[in-house]
Amino acid sequence: VTSGHGIVFIGIEAADAARIGSVDETIAVVVVAVVTDERRLLLGRFPRVIAVSSEIRDSLILAGVQPRRIETVLNGIDDKKCRRSPDRVVSARQRWGACSDSILIGAVGRLEPQKRFDVLLDAFAIASATDSRLRLVIAGEGSERKRLQSLLGRLGIADRCCLLGHCTDIASLYHALDLFVQSSD
Repeated sequence: VTSGHGIVFIGIEAADAARIGSVDETIAVVVVAVVTDERRLLLGRFPRVIAVSSEIRDSLILAGVQPRRIETVLNGIDDKKCRRSPDRVVSARQRWGACSDSILIGAVGRLEPQKRFDVLLDAFAIASATDSRLRLVIAGEGSERKRLQSLLGRLGIADRCCLLGHCTDIASLYHALDLFVQSSD
């Protein structure tokens, strides 16, 4: 739970609710699509709920949150901060381990089934079989990490693909990429 400035991010269990205290003026920002019984009880304590995707909004309604209490605010990207700048490319590529002649493909997101990184890995395996310069990095963490790591081995691409884990400087990663891929459903 992160609380401050009247906002609580929900990706939590009921045991965390005790730390929230009064929620009369607090807005819940829901960043997970799975609404467990514990989360449903917790969400009932908030007068307003913000969903970060239509999928999450739909799951909240199915879980019993009244639609009038839900606002959907899609995740945004600061286009000025993330616009590829030629003067930052060389240092960014060095930071992320990309050789000057490699073609660096990247994706960013939670390692969860709906992000379909398995499809991205399958496609990368096919493409990289015909071009040895291709490299893939995926920034993010989640419940699918072990399965995706295993898939890297089964596809024979572990030497050309890296699951970076949680990254705090995504803008730097964007500057390093030759191609950004979003494989979500």
